[in-house]
Amino acid sequence: MKQEGKIILFISLLTIAIMGLAVFFLDRNQSQTAPDQSLLETTESPQLGQAEAAVTVVEFADFQCPYCASQYPSLKSFLGSQPEVRLVFRHYPLPQHQNAVPAALAAQAAKNQGKFWEMADLLFTRQNDWAELASTTEIFENYAQELGLNLEQFRQDRDGSDTLNQIYADKAAGNQLQVNATPTFFINGQLAKNIGNDLFEEITKALPEN
Repeated sequence: MKQEGKIILFISLLTIAIMGLAVFFLDRNQSQTAPDQSLLETTESPQLGQAEAAVTVVEFADFQCPYCASQYPSLKSFLGSQPEVRLVFRHYPLPQHQNAVPAALAAQAAKNQGKFWEMADLLFTRQNDWAELASTTEIFENYAQELGLNLEQFRQDRDGSDTLNQIYADKAAGNQLQVNATPTFFINGQLAKNIGNDLFEEITKALPEN
């Protein structure tokens, strides 16, 4: 009887352990596949496309990141051909990029005057012109003037604490989502597996007709 009791106890403990592991992996899988929506976008996040689009792509990006810059033109072109896809931009300046935060500040300041994407175009396409500068103040103000922005308002918004807080709030959200590189994409809340042309195929598969 003692031997049978030990066997029953062992089986019971093993069953509990297996159930515990199952719950752990289920919870972890759910957290990976269904992140908190508030971490993916906010009402302040710059958006490109229709609000009611069937597919939402969230990009965590760094304006000084070469890979982000190389991906940007083809991404915008793809979005232009896909009215059912919406892009949400989140800032994720990497610490090794000294001008990533100033660039993000310039983009956010331009957003306050309705020109976020126009400034993003300049920052990405002219990245080589400013990435290694000791100071980006003059060149980013030149971009603001090129876009017809009110320069005084641009300066106030760029230097305001609210603007910096927005950028760091984006990065904090990215950290909670385990973002550690740029660009990182989420498609309808799911972490994308690809970048480049493979990313576009992945987005296309998420469309309703597919």
